[in-house]
Order: sequence, then C-alpha cells, then structure tokens
Amino acid sequence: VVVPNSVLAKAVLHNFNDLPSRRHIPVFIISLQTRARDLESVPRIMEEQVNREEDAVFERAHLIGPDTRGFRFELSYSVTTGDMAHFLDVNQRIQLGILHELENIGVELAPPLPVANPN
Repeated sequence: VVVPNSVLAKAVLHNFNDLPSRRHIPVFIISLQTRARDLESVPRIMEEQVNREEDAVFERAHLIGPDTRGFRFELSYSVTTGDMAHFLDVNQRIQLGILHELENIGVELAPPLPVANPN
C-alpha cells in the first residue's frame, strides 16, 4: 500500500490496539573490578526481583560478556498489562530492587562514559 505524505499529514491516526503486555530488556553494566563469584549472583538477583512483582513474568537474565566499560548483563521480563503507568511503576521497583541488592553484596555498576564537552 502506498500512501502519499500529503494524505498522511491530513489524516487523524488512531492506535486501536491495546498491548496485552509490555516487555522490557534493560542492560546493567557491572564494574570490571567485580569478582567472578559476585558476577555469578547477578542473574539470580535479577530473577528474584522480577519474581517479587505479581504482574511481572521473568524471561531470562544472562551475562552477555565483557566490554570496554564492564560486564554486560541483560535482563528480559514482561509486565502483564498494557497500562503504561503500571508498567513504569513495576519497572521502577524491579530496577531499584536490583540496584539495592547489588549494593548489598558490594557490586558496583560501571561508571558512565564521559560526555565530550563541545566547547
């Protein structure tokens, strides 16, 4: 189907499909100074925090590998509602819970990349 831009610009578009769930795949970059035994705890901590939420479904948590900043961990979970505000509330609780647990075992996130000063 080809629709000219002029037609689209004049049209009112509606999204009639509500999402039944929302998936989120955050990445956590852990400091390169972290011991292997502490890195082994990270996926378990992620899974536990997702499972604490009634409306969240854990899918996976893995060490993807090292990069120049640190060890990359990827978490995947779904929130079983299309409501964006509820999704954001659940997401916030999960991510803060992960950060608190990492702090409790002495695991630090990698520092952010420096931002170049254009001046």
